[in-house]
Amino acid sequence: MRFTALLVLLLLLGTVHAQGSVAFEKSLSKSVVAVGEPVTVVLTVSNKGREAITDLKLKDSVSLPGFSYNYLEYLSYLAPGEKRSFTYTIFPTQEGNFTLPSAELEFSVGGKKVTLRSGEVVLQVTPLPPPPSGSTQNFTGDVANKSAETRLYPEPKKGLTVKQALKFSLIGFLGLLPFAYLAFKRFGKRGREIAKIYQEKRIEAPKRDLFKEAKEVFYGGKKKEAFVMISEELKQIFNRRYSPQSKLTLREYLALLEKDDVDEEVKNLVRDTVKLCELVEFANYEASPEEFHLALKGLSKAKTKLEKAQI
Repeated sequence: MRFTALLVLLLLLGTVHAQGSVAFEKSLSKSVVAVGEPVTVVLTVSNKGREAITDLKLKDSVSLPGFSYNYLEYLSYLAPGEKRSFTYTIFPTQEGNFTLPSAELEFSVGGKKVTLRSGEVVLQVTPLPPPPSGSTQNFTGDVANKSAETRLYPEPKKGLTVKQALKFSLIGFLGLLPFAYLAFKRFGKRGREIAKIYQEKRIEAPKRDLFKEAKEVFYGGKKKEAFVMISEELKQIFNRRYSPQSKLTLREYLALLEKDDVDEEVKNLVRDTVKLCELVEFANYEASPEEFHLALKGLSKAKTKLEKAQI
């Protein structure tokens, strides 16, 4: 009971720190979880003043028994009255009560550098729940030593065996033979000619020209939508490279890129393209045609280098 009261007090009073008109908060999606259950850490920055803040840098780290993670995020601009949240996920592997340290925020306002820290948050990790009553599964020996991830996310059921697959394939083939014979008899020579034409000249769906579409949208007066198209294409490039388990923001993808073995020239190119897209999407920045073409050029080069490079 005492721990619960302390937990509520810390969550209400210990997670939000403010510097003038800027508030910085650290919170958890759940304060009480079981071993192996994912927990989302949320870092929220609020600009409550009348002046924009720039060059934001968020740093956080988590060190739990059997799990550690360092988080780094950049944001070029936060408009007055704007609020942004950034998230990452941790997986506690041992039970106990843990205090996660405060996160750090650096930013510039009015030509001055400011450093702000959030409050600490408390996480309670409980043991895994017991197996369902009446279960015939034996949880002794090797089964009891399975990881928490295996217990929480059981393996999917196996599909057909090779023997079963061959059996169903043979049944399907034999079932189609009468229809194939009737079709061949009916169409005769004409059917063979048509089959030969389709075999020699296959019809393929036209490929999408994203750059042409983005130009038409931009010069059609919808500049923000054109930059959104560039942002979505960047996310697809990152997704094909890193294959995350859930959807990430461009900033979260940039954090993965910072740890990647890629040339600094490529990193700077992608970072500049992302910053320009964010200014247009979230700060209502009026981009010029020259800046739009620079973004297209950055997307093209980033696409080529990131997809050709090997992780």
